[in-house]
Amino acid sequence: MRFDAQGESRAARWRIAKIDRSSFIRTDVGLSYKIPEGVRVPLTLAFENGSVLRLPANGVLRLHCIEGSGEIGPGTRIICEFRDEHGTQVERIAKPFDQGRTWVRLPCPQGASEAYLTLGLAGTGALRRMVFTMETEAVGSIERLSEALRAGERASVDQALEAAKRYRSQDPALPRLQALAAWLARDYGEAADHYSRLADQDSLRGDDATRLFRSLKRAGRLAEAESAVSKFLSSPDMPDGLLKEWADLAAERGDAEDAGDRLGRLLSREGGENAVKSVLSQMLKRGQGGLAGAITAGLGDGLSLAVWLAEKAYAERRYVEAARIFDRVADLGTAGQKRVWRQKAEGAWMHAFARRSLASEWASGTQGVVTTAEQAIKRTGAYDVEFGGHIFPIRVKRGRGDKVLLLFHGAADQAVRPYPHFAGFLPGMDDVHQIAFADPTVACSRKLAAGWYLGTEIFPVQALLPGLITRLCDAVGAERRVYLGGSSGGFAALYCSWHDPDSFAVVANPQIDLLTYFEKPFDRLVQSGWPTLSLRDELARRVCLDVGQKYRCGSPNVVAYVQSRTDWRHIKTQLPAFLDAVAQGHADVAFDIGYWGVSGHSGSAPAVAYIPWVRAALKARHANLELLIEAHAEDTRSRSGPLASNDRPGSKTPGYAADITLADTLAALMLRPPSLDGPAEVG
Repeated sequence: MRFDAQGESRAARWRIAKIDRSSFIRTDVGLSYKIPEGVRVPLTLAFENGSVLRLPANGVLRLHCIEGSGEIGPGTRIICEFRDEHGTQVERIAKPFDQGRTWVRLPCPQGASEAYLTLGLAGTGALRRMVFTMETEAVGSIERLSEALRAGERASVDQALEAAKRYRSQDPALPRLQALAAWLARDYGEAADHYSRLADQDSLRGDDATRLFRSLKRAGRLAEAESAVSKFLSSPDMPDGLLKEWADLAAERGDAEDAGDRLGRLLSREGGENAVKSVLSQMLKRGQGGLAGAITAGLGDGLSLAVWLAEKAYAERRYVEAARIFDRVADLGTAGQKRVWRQKAEGAWMHAFARRSLASEWASGTQGVVTTAEQAIKRTGAYDVEFGGHIFPIRVKRGRGDKVLLLFHGAADQAVRPYPHFAGFLPGMDDVHQIAFADPTVACSRKLAAGWYLGTEIFPVQALLPGLITRLCDAVGAERRVYLGGSSGGFAALYCSWHDPDSFAVVANPQIDLLTYFEKPFDRLVQSGWPTLSLRDELARRVCLDVGQKYRCGSPNVVAYVQSRTDWRHIKTQLPAFLDAVAQGHADVAFDIGYWGVSGHSGSAPAVAYIPWVRAALKARHANLELLIEAHAEDTRSRSGPLASNDRPGSKTPGYAADITLADTLAALMLRPPSLDGPAEVG
């Protein structure tokens, strides 16, 4: 004979206390009893944790005898003694409990935390096998959980959820509330599991399907998310929110075809245009303005959506995205519309320049991190560095020493290499910090290939760049600074190095005097970046257009000037200008004029020509011309192959004989020290 309790607490044993054992007669099937009239014998019910039941605050204790109560005599009572956490009795309740009333409900008094149960036997009966269900229920736990979820109070939700799971585990409302609680706690994996079980039971309602998809997506279970949507595709009741999330998932992974198809489905629904705009807005925030513009072109009334998207990007000061979308819109419009939208695109570019947002979108599709110079130099990566109230895009490759190589790019077609673009890092220089600068000047117009790092009316790049470089080099503790650039980048390298005493500049086929350079690209820069100026001479009073003027005053730096002898325009117009400046200022310049297998300007002074000078500048003990030349000679002797000499046996230099004669004359002039009595003459 035993007592069993089913439910929250399961009985492991029972015991008899404070009774006259002679009142019981042992039989084969249990104990029969005959209690004298007016006497009640207490039988203490014992459980796994003794005779104690733990109670919830302000809860209810339920006790129900579901088997064995038929032989309990009339007059039997269930007695409950409530105690607080210190064991002090709070209240004692006795209620009828016999074959006519087999259950009791005992509200827990204030402050009670434990209950001790006793079965008070009376009259005549038998104890064989009795089975009880016992439950401690927190009153209103489900309601409190729902209220806490609506209020979004995490602590209250956790407390109410614990009570609901303990005391109302079979309540049909609990699974959905558990899913909402997991969502609030950002435990998307658990939320997805709960919603998936609800879906399997066809118990989803309201926005549950959308939350199921979101939970799977945020938990990284994308395949399951796609599969979950497939169950609703053929249903007319598929929620708009779910379809919107489904489209946004395709947009996030950059799948223009899937995103367009799903947005098309959404657009075909009543009121779907607002949902489509919501997805497009999210794409703008993720920096996917270009993709969003491409998608809108394939949707129903793609033109109106694209115009809306461009205007929104413009209103949110996302000027780079706005400019690109306006360009795409112009391709779809009429002749009159094209003109208007092209103007808006150009206006957006100029606003981007003024608002310093140009560097926020990288050619690789990733976004630079806006930070300070001191933070940017700490680790390898791409950064938008704020300096002087403007943004400079840079790329950093960390080294291990105290030497810095500063790289400036030359001209580049923005249709092929969109802004911002950078000169490549040099290989095999792990001990050297390398910093590459994009030229913000070219961002003022996509037609510009070169900006010479001059800046514009609203962005004084040339004036700010030396200060930014000083800040970067100070942050890394640089003792040796080497500036490297070719063509228009060579102009910038010469300019910035001149402002950095004891630095080196290594330049290849550089421009020196922009007033004598090609008119068309330079005039395009003036028109785009300095629209209020009408003459080049006016610009020359704003920025340095002839870097040779700096070197006429002497040079606090040392220069290695690499020039291809087949680059006729630079040999004729740019090199002589620098020769004249060097002769007047007695600047420390090493000239390396030769032929490296490529004719013309672009690529004719390749890496094999200038990298030895970079290595020499990094190895030289001090910023001294003689030490630079010695280091270069040592580097040349230590290496074999094409780097050992500019002259290749048996090779023929293209070009006219007169060109070669002039180049040789200039080279000879460079080998002769300048006269102390006056400037050297070019004969």
